Order: sequence, then C-alpha cells, then structure tokens
Amino acid sequence: MNKTKTKIVIASVLKPVDDVRNYKKIASSLAANENYRIIILGIGGNSQPESSQIIFKSWRKFNRLSFDRLRVQRAFWKTMKQEKPDLIICTTFELLLTSVLFRSRHQVKIIYDIQEDYLKNLWHQKFYPTGLRHVVGLSIRAMEWALSPFISGFTLAEKTYQNDIRFVRKKFLILENKSLPISPQKISEYFKVIFTGTITSYSRAKESIELYLQIKDQLPGSTLTVIGHVPVSNYQKLLEHSYHDTPNVALKLSSNPIAHGEIVDEISSANLGIIGYLPNPVNVNKIPTKLYEYTAAKLPYLVQNETTWSDIGAELGGVIPIDLTHPDGPYIKDRLANIAISEYAKNGYLWREDEEKLSKFIHAIIRQLKHPNYLIFLNLYLY
Repeated sequence: MNKTKTKIVIASVLKPVDDVRNYKKIASSLAANENYRIIILGIGGNSQPESSQIIFKSWRKFNRLSFDRLRVQRAFWKTMKQEKPDLIICTTFELLLTSVLFRSRHQVKIIYDIQEDYLKNLWHQKFYPTGLRHVVGLSIRAMEWALSPFISGFTLAEKTYQNDIRFVRKKFLILENKSLPISPQKISEYFKVIFTGTITSYSRAKESIELYLQIKDQLPGSTLTVIGHVPVSNYQKLLEHSYHDTPNVALKLSSNPIAHGEIVDEISSANLGIIGYLPNPVNVNKIPTKLYEYTAAKLPYLVQNETTWSDIGAELGGVIPIDLTHPDGPYIKDRLANIAISEYAKNGYLWREDEEKLSKFIHAIIRQLKHPNYLIFLNLYLY
C-alpha cells in the first residue's frame, strides 16, 4: 500500500524526531492527507508517532562538536536510498548538499525549511572567535545561495527572513512557529510564574530569574519555574550553583530537549510568563514561539517595552510591557489584576490557521514532480 503513497522525508541533524515543529506541526498537518507517508529523521526522541502515516527513524545521540555530526551525512544518504522519497524537507543547512546530490541521481523535490538565519546568528551571537565566526557564517550563506536553484521551495519560520535571506526569491511560504492549542488549567494553590524554552545566556534566563526575585514581593505566595533544554553545560552549572537553594525557585533543566508536553503542562498551569529577550540584531524582528504559546494559554507575560514583541502582544492580548532591566513591581501587580480574557485575540497565534497554506504549498511542489510540464508559480507572499 505504501508504494502508492507520496513519501516525504523531514530531516534534521540535532533535533529529536519528535521535535515540535518537525513532528507536531509540519508532519502532523501533512498526515491529514492520506496519500502521504512521512518519515522524520533526527536524534532519538521522547515519544512515538501518533499517526500510522508518520515514521520515526533516529540516529544515536552525539555531542554537538563530535565527528559523529559528520557521520550523520552517511546515515542520511543511506536512508534516502532505502526510502526513495518524493520530497525532502530539509530543516538544516548541513543536509542541503547531500539532498542536492541525491536529487542529481533520483527524481525528488527539495524544500528548505529555514528555521534559523545562520549568517546573522554566527556574526552577532559571538559563540566563536571574531574572524572565525564571520568565515563560517559567510561559508554557510554561500553554500545556501549556491544550492538554492536546486531547491523547489522555502518555508520560513520568521517573516523577517523574506527580506534578510534574499536567495528565497519568490519560492517561499511564511510558516511561523505559532502555537498548538493549549487549554489553561490553573490548579496550583500558588501564583505560578514560568520561564520556558531554550535556556541560554541569549534568552537571558539568569536575568529573568533575577527579575522575578526583584518583583516577587508584589506577587505574594508566588513561585518561579524555569524549564527547558540547556545546550551549554557550563550555563546549566551556573544556574544550578546560583539558585539551587533559592526559595520558591524551581529549576527543571536538561542537557537534552525536554518533551514539549512537559513544557505545555507548565504553561497551562501558570499565572504569569517571562519573555526575557532584549532586542539585538539577531532577534529584533523574530517572534518567540513562547509568545504565541502564552497567548494560546491566555497567560499574561512580561516582555521588554517598545519592541516588536510588545507591539504584537498588544494586538494578541496578555502582554505586560516593562523595562526588564528596571521592573516596576506595583505596575506589574496592577496590570495583572486588570487583564481580562476578553482582551485576547481570537486568531493570529495558532498553527492550525496556516495548515491549509502549508498543504497547498506542498501539493503544488509535489505536482511539479509528477507533472514536470505543468508550471506552477509560487508567488506566496504571506504578510
């Protein structure tokens, strides 16, 4: 029966097979079409696929800086030869060249799901020494640009990428990391504050804990839960050393990605969220996934004032814009008391609102494969 199905491979290097975007959003949305068989490649995850049309194929976990990261290319090629997919959705630059080489020998289409602007990240986040990070960033961008003619379409996780990444031209679909449905369940006897997502110095997790400690007197009986994946072990050690015995602060940190369901449980039972970013050249026009998730859960949240995030939060509801470096506790308390459920927008933050656009985009590209003389113009500017 599978021979008659269109095979779609969604491939990553460092993300788990049950990654929320790759599995819960893209794959699960496409699985609504009974003609698709979807194989997700990545490192081992925490769950099994809920749909019989989705298959997980994982490689063993490895250190981010180990040679095993290069060996993934061989495993990826081997899987491509076995599965002979009709469409590859490549979610990282590392698998682009292998995908294009496979395309030169087999009839297959490629979509590049751009989740990060690697050039901008490397140049401004300073994870590598000056000079090296510029060379690496330019090398990645040059490869992306050189391979772009062989890619049938691009899905963009951020609207800003349509202007920042010029090689996508007119072959793109904006597919933001909007939220899956979240039902609020305020069952805790405490006033629960949360900080969720990737725990790094870039997301300002430590500064957000300090912010909570400054305002907690205005939130009597409150607790703070910090939950998420910490990719840098030294940062996890720093947080655990600094706050392991701090009253009312709970650290749920992991060196491996945490199941999204655990994050959602924390969000659904919380009373206040903290989005700790300060604007910089990398994030200034990007929308944190947690902003959409907090909105879906009808969860008020603190965010830096006079930013893109505070503007979008004002449209969607629930935002409390403040100066994160000098928080005004009484103002936060007063604003919390006056936020009403009726303030929240009814749309604009849920993934399901873009599912039909994704389905049409994928169908158009697959139709090009099955009908090569049929021209489809993908002028999909979705602002």
